[in-house]
Amino acid sequence: MHTRYPRLTRAAPQARDASVAEPAADTVITLDALEQAGDTSEPADNEVPDETPARPESAPFIHIQAGLEAEKRGERLEKPQVAGETAAENAVTADEARAVASALAVSAVVESLSEEYYHAAFGVSVMYRSYRLYPLYWGVGGEFSCSPPDSDYPYTYTFNGTELNNPWLYKGSATACIGISTSVSPYGVLVFAETRIGWGGKFLFNNELTYSRTSKLTGGGSVAVLMGVEWKKLRLSVGGEYDTNLALMAKAELGVVFLLKK
Repeated sequence: MHTRYPRLTRAAPQARDASVAEPAADTVITLDALEQAGDTSEPADNEVPDETPARPESAPFIHIQAGLEAEKRGERLEKPQVAGETAAENAVTADEARAVASALAVSAVVESLSEEYYHAAFGVSVMYRSYRLYPLYWGVGGEFSCSPPDSDYPYTYTFNGTELNNPWLYKGSATACIGISTSVSPYGVLVFAETRIGWGGKFLFNNELTYSRTSKLTGGGSVAVLMGVEWKKLRLSVGGEYDTNLALMAKAELGVVFLLKK
């Protein structure tokens, strides 16, 4: 009698799971392999490092970052100078100085008169100007001038039998002005135009106090328009003036300016 035993079968080998990494075999790493693999600390002599120069527009950002780092160290980093910036800053400084300054001008005056026997008058003008409203300005002052009689003066004056000298023509007025000015940089020149309104008069006087009561004073007003330039302490202006007593006159002034406040 035969006894049956169960049949034994051999299982087929299972496929390897590719996701499971097998332990790597022992690997020997040499020094030459390390140098060839990744040592980029120093480029070779015949190699050009791949570096891109900083763009010019990135300079402000680099300066800001450097400034922050310097501030952490308790240091102060100065702003880099830009070409042409100094001249612009000087121009602004000149304008600001003029805008907060007051000035006193003393000028020599020459006028061309339209009188028959008085052709030219010479005098002096003193004017205070305030530039606090720059480019506008205003001022007050006074002016005094005189004109000698022409050599062909035809009249002879006598007083109690005494012949008097030919009278000189004197002109004086109190004046107010308003104008506009602008600074021309970098030359430091101030260009201006102004209008003056005055009240005064002309005075004929023979230059002898004993006979001063024989002189004649005539009151009147005047309006003048002048243009000119001011450079450092020199001031030059030319224009015209209409006087109710002397009609239209040409006018020129050359003076010295004193800054009173900065």
